[in-house]
Amino acid sequence: MKTQKHCEICGTAIDRGIYRYFGTIELIIYLNSPNVVRIDKVNKTVTISNGDRHSYTAIQGDEAYQISQASPHLVCSEECVDRFIDKESCKIVSLPDDNVYPCFAAASINAFLPVMFNPISIDHEEDLCEYCGDVYPSRNVDFTCIPLVDVVVKSGIYPAKESDIINGYHLILTDCNPKKLSGTFYISKLNMDQASWRKRKFCSNECAFEYCVRNDMTAQTYSNLLENRRVIIAPFTKSINVDLQNKYLFRPLKV
Repeated sequence: MKTQKHCEICGTAIDRGIYRYFGTIELIIYLNSPNVVRIDKVNKTVTISNGDRHSYTAIQGDEAYQISQASPHLVCSEECVDRFIDKESCKIVSLPDDNVYPCFAAASINAFLPVMFNPISIDHEEDLCEYCGDVYPSRNVDFTCIPLVDVVVKSGIYPAKESDIINGYHLILTDCNPKKLSGTFYISKLNMDQASWRKRKFCSNECAFEYCVRNDMTAQTYSNLLENRRVIIAPFTKSINVDLQNKYLFRPLKV
């Protein structure tokens, strides 16, 4: 079943988008550093002069990266990706650019450092989308689909208060945030019997959304476009994004 898909960054409708792997950089290894004594491209390791050996996921230019949970995302163009990465990089005050330092750990400044790769540069397989049937680069993390038992919709004020929590309900999604203090809360009860849960492979957030709407389910996964956070898609995801005035109406919600 075909669905209209969109760029996950800017929301532009696309007929034939491109998939690019996004990951979160955990470690940068400066290959030009005089302290780098060996680069083993077969085993993907770099040896430092003090004897430490670091593995890497991929190399771009003069830098090697350890990357967590690299996964493919559908985008409209390389230019859109470049703008996204430049914007996120601007949030970092400074990174060591002196190649005397052989490594830099992003965790040391609690930084979200996204990086993008063409699928051909990373070992991967291809999957078949279980909703639309399209072939796409394999995800490292599938969608976990959990049935919705009940949803209570009510107006509320950010942040959610104790009175907004309903006994026996498991999830609150909302269009409220620090910049939009009042709005709608979707308070959901899920089927917590794991025998009812399903692992699904979807090529896009749109396919996950359509599956959730048709089957009254939620779909949870991780997003490297959203700070490597656990995210959820639900039948009301599009309504929430409309109220938030997000350009990409199928953007998953952080949980």
